[in-house]
Amino acid sequence: MTTASLPHLPQRHSSAKRDELQQALTAHFGPLVGGDDLRRQLGFKTAAAFERAVRLQRLGVRTFNLPGRRGRFALSVDIADWLFANAYVVDDANQRAA
Repeated sequence: MTTASLPHLPQRHSSAKRDELQQALTAHFGPLVGGDDLRRQLGFKTAAAFERAVRLQRLGVRTFNLPGRRGRFALSVDIADWLFANAYVVDDANQRAA
């Protein structure tokens, strides 16, 4: 996911914060996240819930299979972008409701 594909974020949501989140996830997991780590980072409490979201194509992050490996994988930077964008969409909606 590129910066251009992120939803419009108000100016107060700096790209520096997004970059910091990308760096933190990449430092912790490496460039690739899979298995239970992927499930937890996307907020799924169970493997069954994660698999259902995969079947219904509702993960929100591009995932892929790797030859010779079991399970699904995602890039750390894509997860960070998705988390960042969704955190501020929810935050902005809550602030408007208050």
